[in-house]
Amino acid sequence: MSISENLDTLRRSRSAVETASYLDLASGTVLYSSTAVRQPQERLDRLCATAKSLFDEAMDGAAEAVSFGPTEALVFCRSGAAPGEAVCLVCAPDIDLAEILGAAQQVLAGAEG
Repeated sequence: MSISENLDTLRRSRSAVETASYLDLASGTVLYSSTAVRQPQERLDRLCATAKSLFDEAMDGAAEAVSFGPTEALVFCRSGAAPGEAVCLVCAPDIDLAEILGAAQQVLAGAEG
């Protein structure tokens, strides 16, 4: 399956996931996105900027970053093989974090080959 198909499958199979995106952190670009409700490009750009900022600030080269708010959780998972690429998931705040991170890692594994 392609990256876009994997993102779409991930989002459709988990009701808690509103948006699933594949990011190029170096260029600050959302390469692919699957959304339950159409998102403005500015929103997707902000998600990419947030991911880049979180990973740039990580001292230990973290592969995952999570930000919880009152209405949503932002889950970012960076590729081990291509650390300039990441998956971003916008989810309900009451997610099963381990399960969602595992799903994001599967998308990245599919992208890596």
